[in-house]
Amino acid sequence: MIKTLISVVDAVLPRRCPVCSHVVHTHDGFCASCWTTLAFIGQPCCDSCGEPFELPALVGQQCGVCLAMPPPWQQARSVWRYDDASRPVITALKYADRTELARLATPSLIRAGGVLLQDETAILVPVPLHRWRFFRRTYNQAALLVTAVAAKSGHKTVLDGLQRIRRTPPQQGLTRLERQRNVAKAFRVNPRHLAVLRGKTIILVDDVLTTGATLGACTKALLNGGAATVHVLTLARVVGQRTVPI
Repeated sequence: MIKTLISVVDAVLPRRCPVCSHVVHTHDGFCASCWTTLAFIGQPCCDSCGEPFELPALVGQQCGVCLAMPPPWQQARSVWRYDDASRPVITALKYADRTELARLATPSLIRAGGVLLQDETAILVPVPLHRWRFFRRTYNQAALLVTAVAAKSGHKTVLDGLQRIRRTPPQQGLTRLERQRNVAKAFRVNPRHLAVLRGKTIILVDDVLTTGATLGACTKALLNGGAATVHVLTLARVVGQRTVPI
């Protein structure tokens, strides 16, 4: 009965690849062509910010930027390079109500964040939206990613662990320094969760790491709120953009 119902739904509303929108014949997934265009990030990469190295490097090595200007988080990992292949996936998840993409990306997020998720006591916290932006969008894509990862990994979540206390313009189109100023002191730990997060390892989750301004501001808020360590896990990252202190 259930299989019949699924077949009927698939016939009326066929599942489509999140990149090219071509019909796919699996319940979750990309078409084979688009899957091969996604640029996955693995080793070798910077141990601190996750920037992929173009040449062979030792595990645990840091990039020049992190050596000169260490980020406030301890380690960051991302699934894909943010490029023409991954951008439609992020855009669909963030703006087009393709909320099922969070579940679709979960296995890749868990693989990318393997070194971070080894700590079973770590708490997953999403980068928050301002309440007015949340009301317009009706969901927070980072919270969807946190929920999906936790369902598979068993990690504890605090979905409202951080609050965006100052409404900020969108980051798109801003320079690196403008991004930093835009989000400075825009976040705080939710007072209701100070005791829960104090002394804990936090895995901060978002869709994209660009310059690191937003994630850096969130990390500082968590550390100021008493967190012991903060790691960062994102679906994608812009390569070669983290060139200023955060």
